[in-house]
Amino acid sequence: MAYTCQDCGQESESASTITIYDEQGVEDRLRLLCPECYEEWLYSLKG
Repeated sequence: MAYTCQDCGQESESASTITIYDEQGVEDRLRLLCPECYEEWLYSLKG
């Protein structure tokens, strides 16, 4: 099954799901990221 990354639009055989929360800490939405975008997202959390 191919997934489409919601960040870069690339199709990938694997994907990671991240949860986006609003300012009040309530779950707002889910996003599918390809391995490359997921790695970049994780790196951005480290600062």
